[in-house]
Amino acid sequence: REEERYFKITKRLENGEVEGDWKSPEARKEFKTRLKTMYDMLFTQCMKAGVTHPGFLPIGLGAFLPRIQSDDVKTVYHEAQFELLAERDYNFKYYFLNPGPGRRQAQDIRDNYPFKTNVVLHTKNGKFLATELARAGYSTCCLNPSDCIAMMNGCMGYWWEVGKGSRYVGEEDIVATSTFG
Repeated sequence: REEERYFKITKRLENGEVEGDWKSPEARKEFKTRLKTMYDMLFTQCMKAGVTHPGFLPIGLGAFLPRIQSDDVKTVYHEAQFELLAERDYNFKYYFLNPGPGRRQAQDIRDNYPFKTNVVLHTKNGKFLATELARAGYSTCCLNPSDCIAMMNGCMGYWWEVGKGSRYVGEEDIVATSTFG
């Protein structure tokens, strides 16, 4: 399992949760390197497609990892993006990021980076943002961090019928309003 590469579990709690820490300082670095590889691939594909105003949502933020060092895991996700956006010019005019539950972590570290683009943290729906940017004539995209099988089968949770709520996510909206299938 993925978490075994990076975390050591020191205690299993009765409620099913666990306590633990990074396996080592190197494990945190390896995790960030893995995330940077993923983000670089996404940013490079956006650049190749001519996207100048990408809209990104939080990818994971450790949602599928044990709740070990969860604040630091969220920070690592943002460090990976921000380091790339400071190191390399992907020809983005603006990079829109809705950091979701990692908002505090993103805000805490954002000013530490000399970005090669304008980085905008926001709280808007990703599909809405992409739609409005496209209507304004910008080359944009909307990151959907779901796997294709989940999208094709409409397995995005249970909130798509009502269109809002604390657990409603963009993937559900895409399934509910798309022409899949």
